[in-house]
Amino acid sequence: MKKHDEKRDYIRMTAECEVSFTDPESSLRHHGLSKNLSGKGILFETSKAVEAGTLVELTVSPENTSTPPLHALVEIVRSTPTADPTIFSVAASIKEILP
Repeated sequence: MKKHDEKRDYIRMTAECEVSFTDPESSLRHHGLSKNLSGKGILFETSKAVEAGTLVELTVSPENTSTPPLHALVEIVRSTPTADPTIFSVAASIKEILP
């Protein structure tokens, strides 16, 4: 097994792809850009603040068409404003991979 300094269960990979997610309250679709991805979570930026504990359906759409999109149910862990107060950095835990 390869050793690494990462303290998490899974190594985070840089993954700058389009993401979209459904707001459970309004059923509106919001968009953003993923920053990194691991086996258990994702970090993405979006203009929509999402409350911690919220479950959303999220789709990650890679630019490379040979890689299929990731469709998952995720739980928001935190949503914090970036240097640009109109953009939020959102961390989410992957709860279930959806078909």
